[in-house]
Amino acid sequence: MKWHDFIKLANEVDKKKFINEYLKWGERLREAYQETSSLDKIYRKIVIVGMGGSGIVGDILRDYVILSRYPIDIYVYKGSYPPKRILRNSLLIGISHSGNTRETIEMVKYGSKYSREIVVVTSGGKLAEYADDNKWIKVVIKPALAPRAGLPQMIGSTLKLLSKSLRIGKKVMRASNKLSKEIIKINLSRRYNEAYKYAKSIWGSIPIFYGKEGYKGVLHRIKSSFNENSKIHVYYALIPEAYHNEIEAYETYDQFIIPILLDDGDPIFSYMKNYFEIHNINYMIYNMKHKDLLSRILSTVLFFDIVSIYIAYLRHIDPYEINAINEIKNMKI
Repeated sequence: MKWHDFIKLANEVDKKKFINEYLKWGERLREAYQETSSLDKIYRKIVIVGMGGSGIVGDILRDYVILSRYPIDIYVYKGSYPPKRILRNSLLIGISHSGNTRETIEMVKYGSKYSREIVVVTSGGKLAEYADDNKWIKVVIKPALAPRAGLPQMIGSTLKLLSKSLRIGKKVMRASNKLSKEIIKINLSRRYNEAYKYAKSIWGSIPIFYGKEGYKGVLHRIKSSFNENSKIHVYYALIPEAYHNEIEAYETYDQFIIPILLDDGDPIFSYMKNYFEIHNINYMIYNMKHKDLLSRILSTVLFFDIVSIYIAYLRHIDPYEINAINEIKNMKI
């Protein structure tokens, strides 16, 4: 496909210019961090509740804490009530971009009976009203066109809240600058950029992403972005667990499957690479190149979010619309 044809497609299908939300990630992360006040206490047990594009904040923070080996326990709940034993003596953070997510509101209300302190991160809605009524700590973020595009606001504010617990310091500013630089390389003004090449390679296939244990939140975010933006099925598996089950499926390799490795340089990936090469299985590698962990996580998420939008363009689909999700939300049973 010629580049001008791709640009024409983008202009035709992306009616709300949804991609522009992602071009602002660097500055939105920085602003959210700077405009939020940190909590005075250092917490060792944190419970985060949320759904979808809001709930992923908890998954990514848990990744960050695990890979950083901080002496902090982060528990993430989506739709199910956290156990009382987990909630006791914890900091409970409820995250809802809209502030009207029913499951999140119910989880926060339940958790508030047992947690030591309650914080909500939202752009408004009923959750903000409950926070005011109950004198919970409230962080108001700038809304994005859709929750999934508001990740930097939500994660930036949450990181600032926990800055004393996570010793995050200048890492957020560094990640913000990295995101601003990364987006220049992969936006529509850069012809045949790397994100576009990935989209072209994945288009028409079913991708399966593989990442090291500790990047589960990143993998789940990638899957969700492809589901919501590209409207395609995507799967993921963790290494080394995949060596004990997933890899066996390649005995009957389907050409429509395309494995994609999120390679952070760990030698553990060499087994899968060798297997694929020996058995002539086509695969792709995304090099998670940044040494700084937060930059590595967020730049990987941004890259594949853009890839998912480009696939939507190639499929003549508006990446903003989420008709099936809205239909489910409006069902009365």
